[in-house]
Amino acid sequence: MEVFSAGVRVAVHPKAVLPGTVVPLTGQWDEIPVGDSSRPKPVLALPVSSPEVEVRPLKVYDNFAEVNDY
Repeated sequence: MEVFSAGVRVAVHPKAVLPGTVVPLTGQWDEIPVGDSSRPKPVLALPVSSPEVEVRPLKVYDNFAEVNDY
């Protein structure tokens, strides 16, 4: 498989033997720092409590929207 950027071929990968196989280009990760894997990863999300909401019958919205009962 050939990869092009702005019309210039930047990589040529061999065809994968099995579907879903990842075939990296030799050296493509050389310049990317991998970091220290012994440190815990930062938390990406925190649990948040649900906001308090007012509970009212749907008839209030019908009246507001001027929905007629048949």
